[in-house]
Amino acid sequence: PIKVEEATPRYKAELHTDLAAGYFERGQYDVALEELAESLKADPTYPKLYSVYGLVYAELGDEPKAELNFRKGLELAPADSEIRHNWGWYLCTHGKARESIAEFEAALRNPLYRTPEIALINAGKCSVEAGDLAAADQYLRRALALKPGNPVAAYNLALLSYRNGRVDESRALM
Repeated sequence: PIKVEEATPRYKAELHTDLAAGYFERGQYDVALEELAESLKADPTYPKLYSVYGLVYAELGDEPKAELNFRKGLELAPADSEIRHNWGWYLCTHGKARESIAEFEAALRNPLYRTPEIALINAGKCSVEAGDLAAADQYLRRALALKPGNPVAAYNLALLSYRNGRVDESRALM
């Protein structure tokens, strides 16, 4: 007979969390919550599940649950760049743009972070929101240096350039 190994609780939590993230991206929040509940049952110490919970609850407008889950994820994995980035984006989109920058910076300090250009773009957008246009310019230029031709970075930098009266630069970026 073939011996089948049982999946570890952590592996089950990872799978259910990945499924939940996919459902979240499709706007199927009810199914995402079901998958997260399975993940929680499998391994309540898996930090990323709380980050996805935070994202789902933020979309559903349940700020207390969103914040509670982001904080739990950060408590379990304070150096996790993905959780830091998601928490930063939450802060920025909930009236705390200035506070969000530190979270993006924390995500960027990890040399193994897979999508630093996204954190740089969001730090740029949130710097604009916080009224720090010079920092926004720097973040967006760093994002473009990291991923030349990134349309989101180029678009946001073009808007910022236009806003600052640099019409030729704005046109070139578009």
